[in-house]
Amino acid sequence: MDIFKAFATNLTAEEEGVEIKIGPDAYITVARAGNKKYSKKLTTLFDENKQLLETGTQEADDMSDELMIDVIATTILLGWRGLDFKGKEDLPYSVEHAKEMLAVKDFRKLVMEHAMKVEHFKAGVEDGVLKN
Repeated sequence: MDIFKAFATNLTAEEEGVEIKIGPDAYITVARAGNKKYSKKLTTLFDENKQLLETGTQEADDMSDELMIDVIATTILLGWRGLDFKGKEDLPYSVEHAKEMLAVKDFRKLVMEHAMKVEHFKAGVEDGVLKN
């Protein structure tokens, strides 16, 4: 078994993201979950809010969702094209728009599912658009 062929990833793609087709004319650009920026930001925000997050209250759960939306919007969901939101067609990418869209839990789940798929970031995968 060639370990490189089986497990090596494109480190640039992990940080800068890959474009993935999610609909007929809709694409998202995602970085790999667990990349350096993601890990650093997640750790920082957890440490800053540790006391509340460990309480197990509804307020802690709400804070956890807010923190994850922030982390994903700034380190995982890096762009898109062809996405509409609440009647606004072809919404331009911005971190603030990403936070609004990621508040929709099933969209957030879709983004993270793609961010965790190692095949999107394999070494040797050509740059370009990945299709479902």
